[in-house]
Amino acid sequence: MQSMRSTRSPRTARHRSGIKATFAAAVIAASTLTGLSATPASAAPQIPTAEEYTTWLKSLDNTQATATASAFNALSVSNKDKFLRYLVDEEVLRAFAVASASDPGTTVLADGDVVIEVDEGAAPDPASSVEGVSLRGSAGGWSCWYNVKQKILGVTITRLNFKQWYHSTSTKVDKVYNASASHTNYNVGVSISHEPEEQWISGAGNALAYVTWHGSIIYKGFGVNIDKRHHLRCDETGFRYSYLKNV
Repeated sequence: MQSMRSTRSPRTARHRSGIKATFAAAVIAASTLTGLSATPASAAPQIPTAEEYTTWLKSLDNTQATATASAFNALSVSNKDKFLRYLVDEEVLRAFAVASASDPGTTVLADGDVVIEVDEGAAPDPASSVEGVSLRGSAGGWSCWYNVKQKILGVTITRLNFKQWYHSTSTKVDKVYNASASHTNYNVGVSISHEPEEQWISGAGNALAYVTWHGSIIYKGFGVNIDKRHHLRCDETGFRYSYLKNV
């Protein structure tokens, strides 16, 4: 299997608070990540077969899983072999955890075979926006989000989405409506779930949303649990910052 060199493109969003950088560094150094690299060889996960993987996707019984199976079956024999290895590769799993706590941008591993994209942003409600007017300090409805997506050989395998909706005056948030966390996971070696979302207005007039993600990497004798608290903060200017930290 080829070397897992990782590169990350320059971030595309505006500079964020030093709080985000502090938490990102803490996540990278956290024991749950180092535990992955410290796993003894005897506990390494076995690679699923193509038949096992497609059978598992079929058991999920949804259109996205069916599309994933079709994309996998369209790969060449050699690429199918690489794809299945990447599903349980420690470096790929670790890179996804690290990228999920990083600034927006794209992480590329294994000469482009594995791509992890992080996206964040905010947008006013179309009904409350005015063309040609700066969005900063705009009163009206808003939404903001933080998304992470992992592709293996062009096939989307894992996706985390976190979004909240709120209302602001020209100077502060005065109402919060909803927060929603969702995920897509077509990695047979990974289980993802989350607790109910929380949302409120901070004393500084920001819309705060939280969710706790639970991730289990378990496949044929190999197991690691990763639980992370996700914080999303936005205001009348749009997106402020987000972070994940171990819980």
